[in-house]
Order: sequence, then C-alpha cells, then structure tokens
Amino acid sequence: MDFNREVLVAAAVGEMTNVNTPVRIVRVRDLVTYIDIGVNMPDCPRPRAYSYPFVLIAVPKPSTRDAAWGHFHQNYGNGCASVLSGTPHDGGS
Repeated sequence: MDFNREVLVAAAVGEMTNVNTPVRIVRVRDLVTYIDIGVNMPDCPRPRAYSYPFVLIAVPKPSTRDAAWGHFHQNYGNGCASVLSGTPHDGGS
C-alpha cells in the first residue's frame, strides 16, 4: 500500500447476533464508506451467534484534507442461513 496515494478505511459495525454474510462495501465517496450486511429474517429458527463485522479497504487519497468521512451501514434480510460468528480480541490481556 502506498500511503502517499491511498488511505486505509475501516468500518466496524459492532456486536451483532444474526449476520449471515460478510460485510460488503457498496460504494466509497471521498472517505465515506457505504456498506451492507445480510442478516437472517426475524422468523428464522437458526441459533444466533455473536459476530463483530468489520471491513478494511484501501481507497485513493482525497485531493483535499476537507474530504467528508464516515460510514453508513444497512442490514438487509437475507433469508435464513447459518450465522457467521467470531470472538472479539482484547489486545490488552
């Protein structure tokens, strides 16, 4: 990665219990990242499991320091599938 021409953008969603797809980047404008996440429908009988969705992406460096930054995320109903799960890492312990 060339930090003179690119920046690393991270978008973390936080703890969820019904995610069944990886986080997907839909669009990036300046430093604003639009992501979506597939989740099980409310009537899905599959067991819930904790996950901590996040995504990292390298994007072209904006031409100005006043570029907008942030992220928007949207969940979408994605049927009823096995839930992705993971364990948070505490680097301090």
